[in-house]
Amino acid sequence: MLMSNKNSPRNIYDPLATIRKIEGIIMIKLEQFKSKDFEYLLKWIDNEKDLVQFAGDMFSFPITELQIVKYLKDNNRFVFKVVFNGAIIGQAEIYLEDKYNARLCRILIGNSKFRGKGIGAQLINELLKMSFEELKVDRVYISPLLLRVQLKAQSIK
Repeated sequence: MLMSNKNSPRNIYDPLATIRKIEGIIMIKLEQFKSKDFEYLLKWIDNEKDLVQFAGDMFSFPITELQIVKYLKDNNRFVFKVVFNGAIIGQAEIYLEDKYNARLCRILIGNSKFRGKGIGAQLINELLKMSFEELKVDRVYISPLLLRVQLKAQSIK
């Protein structure tokens, strides 16, 4: 799916920009994902099948810190850890394809007790907002799977 807007980018990791109350219910915080945070991915992704579903062929199983360091060096990636009540519960990425286009990818609510509660859909909405308002892109691409998650959560409301 394609979404649109116009403007020019700014620092998406600005701490004032990354703390948001989403839809008035759940308070999550998006913080910059750092190489030391890879330990959470190790806990959440414990087999090759889940890794391929999460990241395609970006990583090989098991994920290593070296793979994460290389991944995070790409200046077009804005990778976040998702924090709820002080606990890291997931990871999400905005990939800037060029100055006009972004893609939402590698989104995971890793802590299973937070799945199925609409947090993923709220997270997608927040990433869209950040893409348009802070990165100032014209279009954001969303995979059909992410779109189904978003639409399912909206139908529950």
